[in-house]
Amino acid sequence: VASAEGYRVLPGGLTRVAADADAEVVSMQRGGASKDTWVLGERHPGGEPWQWLRPLGVADLVRSDPYLPSRVVENLFWFGRYTERCEDMARLLRVGLSRLVDAGTDDDTAALVSAYQTGVALKLLPEAKSKTPSRRDIETQLLTALCSSEWGDGLAGNIRRLLWVGAQVRERFSLDNWHALNRLQHQLQAYSKSKPSLSEALAFLDQMLLASSALAGFAMDDMTRDDGWRFLIIGRRIERLDNLAGTLARFLRRYVDITGPLQRELSVEVLLELCDSIITYRTRYRAQPELLPAVHMLTTDDGNPHALAFQVRMLSNYMTRLEAD
Repeated sequence: VASAEGYRVLPGGLTRVAADADAEVVSMQRGGASKDTWVLGERHPGGEPWQWLRPLGVADLVRSDPYLPSRVVENLFWFGRYTERCEDMARLLRVGLSRLVDAGTDDDTAALVSAYQTGVALKLLPEAKSKTPSRRDIETQLLTALCSSEWGDGLAGNIRRLLWVGAQVRERFSLDNWHALNRLQHQLQAYSKSKPSLSEALAFLDQMLLASSALAGFAMDDMTRDDGWRFLIIGRRIERLDNLAGTLARFLRRYVDITGPLQRELSVEVLLELCDSIITYRTRYRAQPELLPAVHMLTTDDGNPHALAFQVRMLSNYMTRLEAD
């Protein structure tokens, strides 16, 4: 607080509060928040003295503060995870909806069912009531995962979580970065008011993936490389590693039960699309999708940013740097 005599820090602090009065766990991820706490009363004679105003010196201009609040670190970490989680879910939904639009043959339908069952196994999609879901059942579940508020683990729920944690660290993002988040929020609100058609849903997913690419670019090009930034990138890498490992494990379990060379080829193509590596595969091999080169490219190829080995190597680098600091 400032006055004619100078300025001083008032006694108080930052208090974490729960969203509900009867909450047993106080967590930022469960709707909690931080509130300024003020201690009322007369200042103790031995308390914080008044500091006289002074001009800035060299020590003020060249400022390096190693202190980073845990609240900021936590929200940046989860911002990275939710960004990657939204991208993974949007990619899965786009694969499913595009197959749904094009499902005119039995092979297209088989690829659609394969993508849907993979999403259910990874808990990215709600499970249909029928063990053998029809195209209508799959369409309903895909649209539910896209914009319905009834299923909290869907894309809409994760976008809202992304927006919430982003708002907690608003000062860490550039204006363009924040505009990308706001556009995403406006689009989500527009599509949540009414059930979108398949073409509208695909258009929204294209915008979601475009926004995700923009957020990744802002993180790599617009943010200062401090510990907060490293935790954001670590969050992205952990989420991508988790999604890749789960997708590959589920796919390999189902692959042994697939009969017919065309169905196997289509299933490998779906896997590559889910892992955002279909263009890399076609550029490298110039051949139809096959199991062994696809699995190699997604596991041990540390030059592929969508491979398991790449995530592990990058995580190791960032953790080593944090340990050194």
